[in-house]
Amino acid sequence: VLARTLSPPEPAAAKPAALTWRPIWTLRLLPIALCLHCLGRELQLGQVDIFLLALLAVMTACAAEGRSGQAGLWHAVAICLKVMPVILLVYPLWRRDWRWLLTCAGGMVIGLVLIPMLIVGPHKALKYTLAYNHKLVLPAITGNVTDHARDGEWFYQNAVHNYSIMGVLHNLENITLARDDRPLTVSVQDRNVAAFLGVLLLVVTLLASGFRRQVSRPTTILSLSMLTAVMLITSPVCQSYYFVLLIPLFMAVIAADLRQSGARFPRRSTLAVCVAYPAAQAISSFSPFLRDSGIVLAAVLALWLLALKTLNECRRESQSSD
Repeated sequence: VLARTLSPPEPAAAKPAALTWRPIWTLRLLPIALCLHCLGRELQLGQVDIFLLALLAVMTACAAEGRSGQAGLWHAVAICLKVMPVILLVYPLWRRDWRWLLTCAGGMVIGLVLIPMLIVGPHKALKYTLAYNHKLVLPAITGNVTDHARDGEWFYQNAVHNYSIMGVLHNLENITLARDDRPLTVSVQDRNVAAFLGVLLLVVTLLASGFRRQVSRPTTILSLSMLTAVMLITSPVCQSYYFVLLIPLFMAVIAADLRQSGARFPRRSTLAVCVAYPAAQAISSFSPFLRDSGIVLAAVLALWLLALKTLNECRRESQSSD
């Protein structure tokens, strides 16, 4: 869906032969190939991020096509599935897209309030919601863990490979210690620095996307994809399979490169930055030191910087056409 949205329509007379490689196939296949590692890990663990990827891709496509009401509904379903996409609400707020916000709010009321009440009853629905916030959401934000049932999966830094900014800062601070000898939780200082860097990345992305309420398709898709990348690396815990959500960002960057060059495959400079991510994942599998030093995070930030450059170019193109 997203590849079709990013691809400009071809005139009927200009359509190539059936066996000729077309740029849309590069958009469909290359981003998936770049994320094969996290896709395989996702399927191995039976996580829901592939479904989340589908929801966010349809949301982004609807937003790019100007169907903000539908984008808000798909956004609401994504938030009901996993709480992280709530951070993407900054985009419709920035664009002053009240239809998106209203439909998203209505969808969340249905998915998080009405459906649970109908299935388990009002009392249990409230009880489960408070327990979820108490045991997972608030400890992840504040670091104050009161229920230790999920320490080995979420909160103890030596129990998971955390690729977020907060996890990398924690590992760098204790890089000279063996993994089992490091502090179990992130310090307040590292948590505050990670929050500051996350807000900085968020603000830079929004500023680069421009202040207009209506923007071009490439600008919309790049902006939302970049915000998704920021969402991942600023999460309290970011495991390797989370990066399956980078596929739309790869797709948007490659689409912009193909549009500028007129070729069927991306240029070497773009391809080098894109390949840096799977290469970093492969290296981190064999080198715990480089993994803890943030090689994967560095590759994701390099991709974000390339997308930032591409976003500025798209804005200049749209302004010159106006």
